[in-house]
Formats: sequence, structure tokens, C-alpha cells
Amino acid sequence: MQRGSSFDQEVALRQQEVRKELAQLEGRRVASQVQLNKLQRQLHQLNAASNESVPHLPVTR
Repeated sequence: MQRGSSFDQEVALRQQEVRKELAQLEGRRVASQVQLNKLQRQLHQLNAASNESVPHLPVTR
């Protein structure tokens, strides 16, 4: 009976570690998503500024 209890404690400890690691990974994922969104906005602004400075060529058909 004591052996089963020890195993249960090991499982509970491992679950706690996995939950902690999962929370850390989720935090990193959110921070990465925020950074990606910021860079995408900057890229969009740079593309818009670049498009404004390039003269529009007439379309020939």
C-alpha cells in the first residue's frame, strides 16, 4: 500500500512540474505573439510608406 502512495506522490509531483512548464510556455507564446503582431504592424507601415514614395506607373493594355 505504501508503494502505491509513493507512486501517487511521484505522479502528482510530475503533474505539478508539467503544469508549471506549460504555464511558462504559454507565457512565452503570448509574448512571442505580441512581438510578431508589433513587427507585422511595422512591416505594414513600411510597405505603405514605400508605396507612397514610388511613383505609380500608368497601366498599359
